[in-house]
Amino acid sequence: MKFTYAILWVMTLASFACNKKDNNGTINYFKAEVINTNDISCSRPLISIDPSDTAAVSVITGISAQLYVADQLPAALNTVGQKLNITVAKLGPADDFACNGIGVSYFHIKVVTAISRN
Repeated sequence: MKFTYAILWVMTLASFACNKKDNNGTINYFKAEVINTNDISCSRPLISIDPSDTAAVSVITGISAQLYVADQLPAALNTVGQKLNITVAKLGPADDFACNGIGVSYFHIKVVTAISRN
C-alpha cells in the first residue's frame, strides 16, 4: 500500500514538472539520445529518454518506459549518439503506426520539437 502511495505521489509531482510552458513562457524540453536510426521492427528512430525525465514523459504518454520508437524526428537529427532536447506528445489513434513485429517492440512517441544539445 505504501508503494502505491509513493507512485501516486511521484506521478502527481511529475505532472507539475512537465508543463510545456513554465511561468516565464519558456518551453520545458526533455533530454533524449538517438540509440538507433532505423528500428528493425518499425523502421523509425529509437530514442532513449534521460532517466531524470522518464517520469515527466510518462505523465504525457501514459507509459512508463525509457526507450521509444520516435515518430516525426527530423532527419537531420537522426544520427546514432545524437543528444537531443525534445518536446513530446502521445500519438493519437489516427497518428499511431503499425510495426512488423520483428525484434523487440517499443512504445511509440511523437516528437513535437527537437533540437541538438551538446
